[in-house]
Amino acid sequence: MTKGEWRGERFINWGSFSRNMPNINKFLINTPHRGHIEAGMSSERTGCRNRDGLVEAIKYASKDGGILQSLEEAAAFNLNFPGIDNGSKSQITRTAAIFYANGRSAYVAFTDDRDPKANIVITGAKDGITAEESGLWTLEKRDDRIRHLLELARQNKRVVKLDRPRDEIYKISEIGLAKKNPIAKATLCEFADMYIDGLFDRYKDMNDYPLQIHGPVAANILDRNLGSKVTILRVEINDNHIYFGSPFTNGRGYARGVKYLDTQARLGKDVVASMQVRRG
Repeated sequence: MTKGEWRGERFINWGSFSRNMPNINKFLINTPHRGHIEAGMSSERTGCRNRDGLVEAIKYASKDGGILQSLEEAAAFNLNFPGIDNGSKSQITRTAAIFYANGRSAYVAFTDDRDPKANIVITGAKDGITAEESGLWTLEKRDDRIRHLLELARQNKRVVKLDRPRDEIYKISEIGLAKKNPIAKATLCEFADMYIDGLFDRYKDMNDYPLQIHGPVAANILDRNLGSKVTILRVEINDNHIYFGSPFTNGRGYARGVKYLDTQARLGKDVVASMQVRRG
């Protein structure tokens, strides 16, 4: 892995990185499809008993005009900076999983709008936490906001039919199957193949499944929604584990804020480290 250029023209070797090094507080990721993303330092880990961990994560990430990372962005950071600044640990993200029924089939739609006023995890964090005190957060499928998010998910090919009624846990040991997995493709988006390649490189000599995906049982979604409602949960990532059914009250893990640098003109000597998100 190559060296990178940090704010103030500081150069370091990634293998010798230390969180305690002075003046290192931001990262630059050059993604192949979404342009340049500036990622801040991670938060401290929120505790498993912290009911308001998600609210705290959103607040932390919004410092200096940032927004909480999406699952795809958390994966991009982990691949670019392996083992650095908690990137390979459990990540709190703004990616939502909207579960609904259509007839006797269950579906999940993924959404993570980068506009904080339109993102349902960010705007609905407190509503989700309150609702989960007596169950799960559900809304009418005909709600204008839900209709809009479901239509966006369909347009972006981020809707998946849940066809495993008893066990929605995928333990995948073959790279070809991992790249075809619909949940991996819908959560990691254009970054899916790249991230899966990285995981299989990392775990090839370990006694573990390189990719594991965890989610609710389809039959429970059908029973809960009864066709007219949706259930809203969150998506988290922990290195080679993707969880697409995390409650709003389960806000444990690390938060990271990101900003979007839309043009090359904004990239100069005053912008953090530049690394291309690619293999090889």
